[in-house]
Amino acid sequence: MKAILLCAGFATRMYPRTRNFPKPLLEVAGRPILNDLVEQLIESGHVNSFQVVSNARFLPHFTEWAANMKIRHPAFAFRIDDDGVLENDARLGAVGDLNLAVDREDPGGLALVAAGDNLFRFDLDRLLGRAAAEPRDTIVVYSERDLERQRRTGLVEMDEDFRVTAFHEKPEHPPSEWASPALYLLTRASLAMLPEFLNCHPGADAPGHFIRWLVTRSQVYAHVMEGGRLDVGDLAGLDRAEAWLRKRNAPC
Repeated sequence: MKAILLCAGFATRMYPRTRNFPKPLLEVAGRPILNDLVEQLIESGHVNSFQVVSNARFLPHFTEWAANMKIRHPAFAFRIDDDGVLENDARLGAVGDLNLAVDREDPGGLALVAAGDNLFRFDLDRLLGRAAAEPRDTIVVYSERDLERQRRTGLVEMDEDFRVTAFHEKPEHPPSEWASPALYLLTRASLAMLPEFLNCHPGADAPGHFIRWLVTRSQVYAHVMEGGRLDVGDLAGLDRAEAWLRKRNAPC
């Protein structure tokens, strides 16, 4: 299985720290944020290639990162795709970058799609094992009880079979507690629908907008994450991530 990692954002809320350096490669607990997810995926045994989408400004940093990862993990493929953007005002958005990745290289089947600035603590093996046995569109969800945080993320409604019936991107009036971070398993057929979606919604940015549209055209299922997740959204988030990862990785 391939992992497509969306890392082309400019992280303007973290300037000047990220003015000339990509947020996913900032170090937390001794290694880049991106490495936390990548190493978990490698250890799972279900992912054998990684495709990272970078903007043009940060391309040299990701190229160097990929070369170092290839030395450490020679059996795995690491590909960096440049979306050609130099400034935040011209960004393609996460959905546009995902479309670029699929256009540049055929996913060949089910692909894991993730943002490059999220940290997770849950059983990835269980998620990917199920996906290998039954490939289908799946989004990870977790219980979020805080109303303000609900309003700042994508929320899911689902039935008793965990089929997603509706997806709401940053709703003012949250309809459920089930939050969806940017971690999806998408079939080749669904990824092939990206040009159609972008033709109808050319200004769409967050990947949740594509999921909301996809739910009305395909069967999308939810995988309930039992664990933790942290989004490094600002400079204060770096300190929280440092403490969170050190606690997570501490021996019992």
